[in-house]
Amino acid sequence: MTGNRPVVVFLPGCGSQASQYDNETGWSKWADQMKFILIFPQTTTAQPDDCFRYYLPEHQMTNAGEPLSVIQMVNWVQTHYNKDPKRIFVTGFSAGGATWASEPGSVP
Repeated sequence: MTGNRPVVVFLPGCGSQASQYDNETGWSKWADQMKFILIFPQTTTAQPDDCFRYYLPEHQMTNAGEPLSVIQMVNWVQTHYNKDPKRIFVTGFSAGGATWASEPGSVP
């Protein structure tokens, strides 16, 4: 039963692939052991540094750009796993952390 599990969204920093960071830190292992759902958004930009583009105005709004993509991922998990919106947490570092800091409180 996954109904009571919290959701953690982890936003990696520049030059860091989500899978690489997960392999190095063990987030998936912790998610399995502690019974939370983990979402690892990955930027798909053609930028050479693989950064979230938090510094551009079009990516600093809830309903646009990369923040919208992250919210859509969270909404998908909520729809398919009946998650409580009060148990969704976001963490990240470098550009990933800045992505969410640019639009605080934007998880529905």
